[in-house]
Amino acid sequence: MRREPIIAPDVYKPRAVHALKIGDWVYTTGIVGYTPEPDHKLAPDFESQCRQLFRNLERVLAAAGANLQHIVRNDNYLAKPEYMNKFFEIRSEFTKDPPGKPAQRVGFLGVVTFPNPNLLVEVEVIALIDS
Repeated sequence: MRREPIIAPDVYKPRAVHALKIGDWVYTTGIVGYTPEPDHKLAPDFESQCRQLFRNLERVLAAAGANLQHIVRNDNYLAKPEYMNKFFEIRSEFTKDPPGKPAQRVGFLGVVTFPNPNLLVEVEVIALIDS
């Protein structure tokens, strides 16, 4: 199968690509809360970074012909454990997870130290475009 590099419009410029599409599968790089070009600024606080991250993720997936409902695996990285509840709250706004029901995907949540101390959240996903 052919690898199709994805660089989404209206998203910050990546160092490599935003994602790779291989057949019906989409693998993103770590998506973060930078604003699109020409500003290319990191949103100032956790909630703003988180919301910008999910807007960026929506655009990356759309450029690959997918959407947030196609996510089958997500790896989530937070700078501080106390961000966890707010992260899940914001994520469910975007993914439309029904309250009290388990999400139809698997995932991982880690607390990490980022090389950029202003970076507070990062997400990588795998999506399956199953029509």
